Amino acid sequence: MLTKIWQRYIFKDLIQCFVFFLFSFFLLYFLADFSTHTQDFIEENSLSFFKMATYYMHQFFKRMPLLFPLALLISTIKVLSSLNIHRELVALQASGVMLKKILSPFWLLAIFCCVLGYINEEVIIPRIATFLDEAKLARRANKNPLKQLKKKPFVVLYLKDSSRLVYQRFDEEKKAFFDVYWIRSFDDIWRMKYLNADPHKPLGEFVDHIVRNSSGFLEKKESYEQCILPSLKWKTSELYKKYTSAKHQKISHLASSLLKNKAESFHAKGEISTYLFYKLIMPLMPFLILFGVTPYCVNYSRNPSIFLLYGISIFSFIVFFTLMDSLIIIGENQTISPYIAMGAPFLLCLGGCYSKFRLLFK
Repeated sequence: MLTKIWQRYIFKDLIQCFVFFLFSFFLLYFLADFSTHTQDFIEENSLSFFKMATYYMHQFFKRMPLLFPLALLISTIKVLSSLNIHRELVALQASGVMLKKILSPFWLLAIFCCVLGYINEEVIIPRIATFLDEAKLARRANKNPLKQLKKKPFVVLYLKDSSRLVYQRFDEEKKAFFDVYWIRSFDDIWRMKYLNADPHKPLGEFVDHIVRNSSGFLEKKESYEQCILPSLKWKTSELYKKYTSAKHQKISHLASSLLKNKAESFHAKGEISTYLFYKLIMPLMPFLILFGVTPYCVNYSRNPSIFLLYGISIFSFIVFFTLMDSLIIIGENQTISPYIAMGAPFLLCLGGCYSKFRLLFK
């Protein structure tokens, strides 16, 4: 694709800008994060550079879905606007080079970002999720020594009746689950110090039944030293499994769970569907960016408003990502269909941008 000198020139300039902005944005994040968590990387009164490098390398891949599209957005505007202002676009088109061919280096970089985005979601993110969760827990423990007792995050199990069973850990001596909450609804909660691990005899010890009163406040209705809860049903195999958020699962695993109907609860289906479509859609952001900014960057004008273009583009980028993150919550709870929540905003933006983009070639 890059057989001409001018193509290699544009591609080189684009790559330089892309790498510069990519690492500049991550450097800002590094400085902000490191300044507040320096003590987490100190071992034996000295800074552990290996620990610090490992942690921020993992953070780089975690932030990649945001950093790559943002760096591509800024570098595309910079390079195309520079070609336009210096009349290099006019010179190339006057020599018979079509605009479609001039944009080939930008499409090449967009394809690279897209492919790397899918690889990141399928391979890298699931592998580094455990490391980042443990680092987060250790960081919290350093702030509050009492939290060192909680070495593992709590486990959430979504039951068939749409209720949730939340427990902190399994007590090997008592063969029971410790610090258990059975959330039947927002108005009906059972709290137990211990819950017998036998699903055929769900015996709770030191049980509190909490309900919402007529004033809208939660209050303890009754307490039992021991209580059998016959309506509490679960599968033993599921209760021992560590809950892994769909956010950190592979695309292939989410698709398999959805197709084989492994998600039994209403909430689990919504969560899996939402994150599956989110992970399928967001790596396509580079193409949406090119469709959106290209028409304004190659538009001929005596006084181009480059600063305004940067401002509107970055603002639109932030609004779109914020909107998609907000719709994740709506899709998870299935307030609206996850397919509509994830797909509709992207398709609407893509349709609007593409309708403007296609006019360039008429």
